[in-house]
Amino acid sequence: MTVVLVVAMSVPAFAALGEFISSPSGVPAPQIIDYKPLTDACQAKLVITPYAERHTLDDATRALIEKAYNDIVNSQVINNQLKEELVKLAADLKIDYSALAIGNLFDIGYYNCTEHTDHKGFTITIKPEIAENFVGMLHLNAEGKWELLDASFDEVNNTITFTVATLSPFAIVYNTNPGGSSSTGDSNFTW
Repeated sequence: MTVVLVVAMSVPAFAALGEFISSPSGVPAPQIIDYKPLTDACQAKLVITPYAERHTLDDATRALIEKAYNDIVNSQVINNQLKEELVKLAADLKIDYSALAIGNLFDIGYYNCTEHTDHKGFTITIKPEIAENFVGMLHLNAEGKWELLDASFDEVNNTITFTVATLSPFAIVYNTNPGGSSSTGDSNFTW
C-alpha cells in the first residue's frame, strides 16, 4: 500500500503520490501558539520557517530542511526509519494506515539566546491550518534521523503540543481518510 505524501507549498491543489500540495488557504506553516524552554536559563524566541521559505535559512539549516523534503519524496527513507512505529500508531488509533499523509514541512529555530549552549529542549504548542485529522508529529533530529514525537492534539483549540530536545525540521502526519474503513492488521506496510 502507498501513503500519499503532502507538504505545504504555495499552490492549492491535490496531488498524486510523491507530489506536494498547499494548505487550502495558502498559509505556509503552523503558528506557534506557546512554547516553554526546558531550562530556566533559556531566553530563546522560536520562529517557524516553512519549506517554501527555506531560502531565508542559513546554509546548514536549509540543507537539513531540503534533506527532509527529499526524504519525504523518497518515502523509503522514512519507511526504513519509522515503519514499525507508524504501523503501530495507525493500529492504536484504529485507522487505515494506507491513508497516512505527511504534510506541513517546516523548520523551527530559535534566536535571541546567548546565555547558555545547552537548550535541553522545548515544549511547543502549534496551530496548523488543518488539524482535525492529526495523527502524529515527525521530527528530523540533529543526527539526521526521523523520529515520531509524543504529541497531543487539543480538539477544542485545534492545537498540537509536543516536547522536543532539538529544533530542526518537523512534519505533521494526517489521516486522509477519516471515517473510512480500518485496515490495521497487514504487516506489509510500504510507502
